[in-house]
Amino acid sequence: MSRLCVSVFGGFEARVRGRHSSLVLQFPTRKAEALVAYLALRGNGRHRRGHLCELLWGDVPDAQARHSLRQTLTDIRTVLQPH
Repeated sequence: MSRLCVSVFGGFEARVRGRHSSLVLQFPTRKAEALVAYLALRGNGRHRRGHLCELLWGDVPDAQARHSLRQTLTDIRTVLQPH
């Protein structure tokens, strides 16, 4: 079974650790890294999309922020899917 380990001290780093190996994950954008870090640090609870949009895209219109969140979640799933 693999485990995701996220470090935010000294810069962002996400690793998938298995029984015998460790692999550094590369996310395509800083927003993707920020979202992974936020979700990892905030635990397994539910997160409202509106709140996540406000945190990461508070300076753009709501429709654009929601589109950006959907795209970022797709990017994150793409990186995590193989693991």
